[in-house]
Amino acid sequence: MRAARFIVMTEITMRIRVHTLPGLWCAARSDGILEPYGPVHVDIQRQKEVIEILPGDAEEAVYEFPIEVRVTADGTLQFHGPFVQRRLPPIIICLSELG
Repeated sequence: MRAARFIVMTEITMRIRVHTLPGLWCAARSDGILEPYGPVHVDIQRQKEVIEILPGDAEEAVYEFPIEVRVTADGTLQFHGPFVQRRLPPIIICLSELG
């Protein structure tokens, strides 16, 4: 009989609060020349979908979402769910700045 891969699974609520947002416009470099870039928006990504888009001049952005935490037999924590991106580095939460 094969041992269970995960010995504990639980769900946590991740809360990210972002303040001092970039504003609606910023200067972006293009061939060494500063030029206005915008309008800027911030958001969070669930799988490939961008959700909860806010203007870059909002007072703050608060994102709450569930993350499944799994503990393996050797004590390693693994994070899973639609808000956890599996790329390099192996685990990231995507907050985007859109213009």
